[in-house]
Amino acid sequence: PGWAAVAGAEMGRPGSFFNASKILAGYIASVWMTVYMATHWATLPGNVQMYLIGGGVAWLCSWAMFWISEAWVWANLMPQFPIKKPSVLNWIILVGLSPLWQLLATLFFFVLPTFHVLCHAAFWGELSYVCAPKGDQQGAAE
Repeated sequence: PGWAAVAGAEMGRPGSFFNASKILAGYIASVWMTVYMATHWATLPGNVQMYLIGGGVAWLCSWAMFWISEAWVWANLMPQFPIKKPSVLNWIILVGLSPLWQLLATLFFFVLPTFHVLCHAAFWGELSYVCAPKGDQQGAAE
């Protein structure tokens, strides 16, 4: 059917409602699984514990490589431009809290606006059109 092609294209498009729903569900499931694993750590089999520790180490290595490369850019590339360097305290706050910043940025700048637009389009009838004055009309009014 024709709707299946449209739905498939919409599901695969970054920034779509389905994509935002998937990301939100992924964050909720990740928080739930993290809490569950932390509270039931002693009851998990040893191989599962090693698998989870390996995943944590892999995430930590990718996080460290990102910030090492960012520090290299600031040390080697950015000095040629006349910009103010961030202080050591700014670096500590930015690097230390970057997982939280990433979560909050995704939530506040992607997931919530997507759902807001969806609710606005679904529940608030017609959108009002504001007729902005054009250059010719503005000159004629004067």
